[in-house]
Amino acid sequence: MSVESVARDIKEMKIQGAVTIAIAAEEALEEFIKSCQAGSRDDFLSQLRAEGRKLAEARPSAIALPNAVRAFIEKVEAINLGMPDLKEAALLAGKELIADTKDSFNELIEKGSEVVRDGQLILIHCHSSTVTGLLKKAWDKGKRFKVICTETRPSKQGFLSAKELAEHEIPTTLVVDSAVASVMPGVDMAMVGADTVLKNGDVVNKIGTLGLALAAKEFGVPMYVATQRIKFDTEGKGVDIESRPAEEILEGAELPGVEVENLVFDITKKVYFRGIITEGGVRQKW
Repeated sequence: MSVESVARDIKEMKIQGAVTIAIAAEEALEEFIKSCQAGSRDDFLSQLRAEGRKLAEARPSAIALPNAVRAFIEKVEAINLGMPDLKEAALLAGKELIADTKDSFNELIEKGSEVVRDGQLILIHCHSSTVTGLLKKAWDKGKRFKVICTETRPSKQGFLSAKELAEHEIPTTLVVDSAVASVMPGVDMAMVGADTVLKNGDVVNKIGTLGLALAAKEFGVPMYVATQRIKFDTEGKGVDIESRPAEEILEGAELPGVEVENLVFDITKKVYFRGIITEGGVRQKW
């Protein structure tokens, strides 16, 4: 797929999940390199950077996206070759980066699956391929548990999680977002993914994560965040909390005189989490 189509699909949330987004961006840059007709090194790098900016700006709250784009371009910039050898070497570097991203994901879900225990009732929010991945990995290891998925309004990403887990034969229940506090007393563990882990350790994730964390704290339920290091804001740049179109909430309804605010993400302080799960393992402090 072209850079333009991938950027559009990311912006329109047709491609979801920070790791999936990062890999899609890396693959889009790979496709651009294949078709690039630049005649000089400088022209090639200039075009590559421009294409990278289109991708990086598609989802401002998901730092895995600009991190993946930056890593890709830095790998290419470090290749001391002229055209056309640079193009071939860049394609190889891109394939290596994509493989590394996938390997770190597999390492994370392997280590994260150890957190899951037999007989648990686990509450998850939104759709995180990392969270569903480690739950499926735990199930494949013979652990037996149940999962509650929030609906995750307004885009209903929770439907994706519920469908994916049910197809893996994991007992799964879907609840509306406002039921979180009501079901929490029976929950053994809550888990979410992350769009960004800020430099101070706080977590940017789908709107509703903060409310879930507050309910978990109230009822003494341990909560974990599972995420790859590619989502860490190591430079301390922070992220913009984006708002999306009101139509996603209204769904065709008309409310004259009513202002609709469709915030997509919130920020949850790291003190609300029992630990963080990365490809490096489970840490109680970070």
